[in-house]
Parts: sequence; C-alpha cells; structure tokens
Amino acid sequence: MIAGWDSDLINAAVVRRIVAVVLALVVLALTAATLAGDFALPHARAGQLVVGSARIAIECKWSDPATAYPPAAREQMPRG
Repeated sequence: MIAGWDSDLINAAVVRRIVAVVLALVVLALTAATLAGDFALPHARAGQLVVGSARIAIECKWSDPATAYPPAAREQMPRG
C-alpha cells in the first residue's frame, strides 16, 4: 500500500476501468460484427448495443439474438 492512499479508492478505480474496458470491447465487437455482416455501422447507440448484449444473456435470446436490440439495429443483427 502506498502511504497516504486509500486502498478502497484504488480498488474502486480499478474496477471502474475494467468495466469501462469490457463495455468498450462489447461495443467494438458488435460494431465489427455488423460491419462484417451488413457492411454498415449499426443503427443504434453504444448504450443500446450494450443493453442488447446483456438482454441476450439475461433473457436467453440465443436462438434469435436480433430481437434483443432496438428495431433499427435489429435488421442488421444476425438471425438465429
């Protein structure tokens, strides 16, 4: 531990950075998949892409993952 530093603050900062990196990787992966499949950027905001990815896992939308995304982006996403 560094003198004068609060280890809880350091740990919280590390966790925030890890979460930010993971969310950025999700957005980049979805953007790359859409570019590869539809040759266009996804018609959704970054937050909508992250929420859609979470909905696939939470709501078990594995058979038709496109339904987890907003209608504008749904057309570009892979179908089951």
